[in-house]
Amino acid sequence: MDTGKPVPKAGLAAVPTPADGTDNVYERDVIGNKADTALYAAAATASMMRYLKALLGSAIIATGTFTTSSATVPADTGKAAVATNFYNGCIIMPLTGACAMQPRRIAKFTTTTGEYMLDPARPFTAATGAVTYIIIAEQDSQFNALTFGVFTTSSATVPADNTSGIQTKATGYYNGCLLMPLSGVCAFQPRRILVFTTSTGVFTLNVNRPFTAAPGAVPYLIFTDQEESFNALAYGTFTTSSLTVPADTGKSAYANDYFKGCTLMPLTGVCAFQPRLIKQFTTTTGVYTLDDPFTTLPSTVPYVIMGPQQPIQRLLDIFDQTNAILELKETGQSQLTTDGTEQTCYINNSPQGVFKPLTFVLDTTAMQAGDTVVVKEYYIIKSGGSYINRKITTYSDVQTEKLKEHTLMVNRFGVKVTVQRTAGTDRAYDWEVFYENA
Repeated sequence: MDTGKPVPKAGLAAVPTPADGTDNVYERDVIGNKADTALYAAAATASMMRYLKALLGSAIIATGTFTTSSATVPADTGKAAVATNFYNGCIIMPLTGACAMQPRRIAKFTTTTGEYMLDPARPFTAATGAVTYIIIAEQDSQFNALTFGVFTTSSATVPADNTSGIQTKATGYYNGCLLMPLSGVCAFQPRRILVFTTSTGVFTLNVNRPFTAAPGAVPYLIFTDQEESFNALAYGTFTTSSLTVPADTGKSAYANDYFKGCTLMPLTGVCAFQPRLIKQFTTTTGVYTLDDPFTTLPSTVPYVIMGPQQPIQRLLDIFDQTNAILELKETGQSQLTTDGTEQTCYINNSPQGVFKPLTFVLDTTAMQAGDTVVVKEYYIIKSGGSYINRKITTYSDVQTEKLKEHTLMVNRFGVKVTVQRTAGTDRAYDWEVFYENA
């Protein structure tokens, strides 16, 4: 268990370590309720960790102190006991210094060096310094930080940040999110943003629930709560515009299929706010293969990637496999004209699931005296294997019973049936095959 403890924020006193353990549940309720009723103000009797745990709902999974200061790959050599990639996808946030309260996504964690490689599209704004930090769990976190900034206009109802960073987002981008000052008289008061206006950087709050006072020109956070289901994982700008396979070459730090099952959404342009499911992500090209196309080419515009609330991609994978099995219920039929070689009548090569071919039927009405036809069944019985012959049946001359039935085996990896004329004249033979679910 991690034992590192954060340095208290200025004006907030540290408390003994044992108190933090008991506050995981208690303070979440007490502080949360006070914040909700607008009665809470920062006091000098509790630690910064207690406030954070109250906000994060016990989602802090580790703490530590950076031993290497960097904006893109800070490190903590004290994490050598943790496996490589253990913290991938989690949020890391310094508690003090120039980057205090800046939440950033961990793209890759390396145990030998203790390095946290951050999303290259969203590094810290400066080198972190050798400061204390926390790591927030990705799936359980109620924090879901989207961005941060400093108010340039102080107001209880319409605070604003007119800096270029916040004004890159489209009008309405932060609608429904929560805005929370991090210091001053309104510290830790979360308030709903009704309307965000990009031209002025104004956050219009719910008039029935404003801040208790003008917050001042203080730092703030914007994050989603559980009801919003936004969960932004990453953002960037398309380098290739496509209906079905848009790309961003700036995402090479992420592994193949890292974003599989997530939702991709352009933020501006003709496809603004069109969410599309990502079926596949390719790291070498930065290509996002979509489940459904955009309505038109999105152009090279900014986008956001959102994590799914349900395992959507897994459900789609199951659907595809089930659908493939259901297709095996169909009846196949055709006509084969022999040519003296072994010809394939029916084949199902590498099916997606277990299936049960029932019967192969061959019409031998066309056979005459002197004709010989050989029917062979083949099966693949292991992944990547070759076809192995199971049964050989020979028919010669005129047949009294014209329809020849061949019962097929339940199969997983592949089956085929061939027909070959070995004597007589080439003729046309009708055939059909029946299937059902295994």
